[in-house]
Amino acid sequence: MYIDKHLQLSAKQAVTADVISANVIDLGVPGRNLGAIGNLMIALSVDVAADATTGDETYTFTARTSAAAAMTSPSDVGSITIPAASLKAGSLHFLPIAKTDLRYLGLFFDVGGTTPSVTVTAWLTTADHVADTKAYPDAL
Repeated sequence: MYIDKHLQLSAKQAVTADVISANVIDLGVPGRNLGAIGNLMIALSVDVAADATTGDETYTFTARTSAAAAMTSPSDVGSITIPAASLKAGSLHFLPIAKTDLRYLGLFFDVGGTTPSVTVTAWLTTADHVADTKAYPDAL
């Protein structure tokens, strides 16, 4: 599967604190046809497994939209909490996105606990592609 750079939210983004994705997608670019947004999902591929050393680490991923590229005054359009044990290198997770009229889309990483750490690549995809998507841990 190819990932369109314009639909990528994170590329091997190391997350150790609460942060918005490295990239924000402009859903309002003239001529960009993303189809029915109710059919869209954010795919999360784990590049480096989540830290679960102390057992109190938490990992929540929230799709957010905003009228501003800086993601000020965001609205949440989907959220998923994934146990650290499930965030293994090479694992794939999908976050459905609710319909929105706001222009910008980002992914908020909400991590907690003593030593949270995970590295992910995230991109916008359609529900139709979920069954065909594969991820592999980086062997480089």
